Amino acid sequence: LLFVSGQIPLDPPTMRIEQQSLELCFDHAFSVIQSQGIKPDAVRKSIVMTTILVANDAPFPPSQDISGLRIVMRVQSLPRGASYEVVCVAST
Repeated sequence: LLFVSGQIPLDPPTMRIEQQSLELCFDHAFSVIQSQGIKPDAVRKSIVMTTILVANDAPFPPSQDISGLRIVMRVQSLPRGASYEVVCVAST
């Protein structure tokens, strides 16, 4: 199993948080999984559990786009003031 720790929507070129970009959190998580030898077309299928942390003021994400077993939790705050953080477990 591969445990991918909290991925926030940090835009690498600017080093700024993209506040409403849950997609960017997943892009970062997918990159970590791919770096461990999982082929790009198999990344989504390899995820067995996903936890999404949602800051108090952010809307809940649509669940149909999320891979694996889902846990969504509202939290007081996230690192660097992010709206979302994604944690997942992938099967290698």
